[in-house]
Amino acid sequence: MEEEKVKSKECNMEQKLNEMNSVEKVIEETVTSGLHAMVLALGYKVGIIDAFGRLNKPSTAKEISEEAGLNLRYVQEWLTCMTAKGIIKLEKEKFSLPCSERVQKAVLTSAMLPLFCDCLPKLETVMRVKDTNTGYSFPQKDLEWLGKFNEINAFDHDWIHNNLEPVFEKHFKDTQDNITDILDFGCGYGKLCQQLAQIYPDINITGTDIDEGSIQHCRNTYSYPNLFFTHTKHGTPLQKNKFDIIILHEVLHDLPDPERVLSELKTILKPNGYIVTFDPDVSSDVSKNVDNEAAKTHLPYSVFFCLPNSMSESPAIGHGAGWGVEDRRKFIEQCGFTIVNVDETHVDSMVSRIVFKEKTS
Repeated sequence: MEEEKVKSKECNMEQKLNEMNSVEKVIEETVTSGLHAMVLALGYKVGIIDAFGRLNKPSTAKEISEEAGLNLRYVQEWLTCMTAKGIIKLEKEKFSLPCSERVQKAVLTSAMLPLFCDCLPKLETVMRVKDTNTGYSFPQKDLEWLGKFNEINAFDHDWIHNNLEPVFEKHFKDTQDNITDILDFGCGYGKLCQQLAQIYPDINITGTDIDEGSIQHCRNTYSYPNLFFTHTKHGTPLQKNKFDIIILHEVLHDLPDPERVLSELKTILKPNGYIVTFDPDVSSDVSKNVDNEAAKTHLPYSVFFCLPNSMSESPAIGHGAGWGVEDRRKFIEQCGFTIVNVDETHVDSMVSRIVFKEKTS
């Protein structure tokens, strides 16, 4: 009996040691990968990645240096680092980088890291305000990065077919009314609006955002007869009972006062109209986020950008991506809405889509 206790104790100690080793390995790999991601971001910023794209063939360090207009020695060191990591391939003294869409997305994501560094002093400051929620608005550079990212990463015809068409079909089934007006609230650089206007030429598409620079970009970039953009700094000065569908993509969890915004959106939504929110597919139960790809992807951005923005002005609600799907659904219902069940078979696995309409008495 005593021997079994000793063996059990040894087994438990070995298990704890393995768990510790596993955590240590994760930390080490995270730090090393972070350092390499910074080097990759540097290559994007100074034009090495674009040089690979223009050359479109395995090239020597000198050829890459000449194409990028950069110092040869620095390019050599960058190539050596990225080759050691396995990002750049080397064969017969020539370097190559795949230019697939996945590579473009990953490289553009790495370009966020310098923006994280820019925010670090501000984030340190607001975190030290112990007893009051305070934050800062999205940096302009972050909005520009997100616009570029969405150009290659989101809102193509397939995305709209999988994520929005089932909502439109459900709306028609419930109301028997054709959709005439859609609002993209918090449209950013307007990629979703552009795609909707192109796919649905008989529907008026309106994009609105509090960032004037984003709206100016939209107006300068996209031109369709059924596409309109408007800047709204405070409130939603739009026609009452106008929209059949209002879309908030990656917006609700960022808002300092989401209750006020949802209340205002009620006034511009048609009777029986739908609001559709897309937010990170993160659980309100922290334990369920372990090894959850959506949580691992979205939460670093939330720490530096989403949460500070949601605490940037009164009432500084402090949601961020960590708010979680379950608590978000409860909040929506508490704000006087009814959740509408729509087929979720093909919804983007990285986001949680919630469809809702004003509750009727």
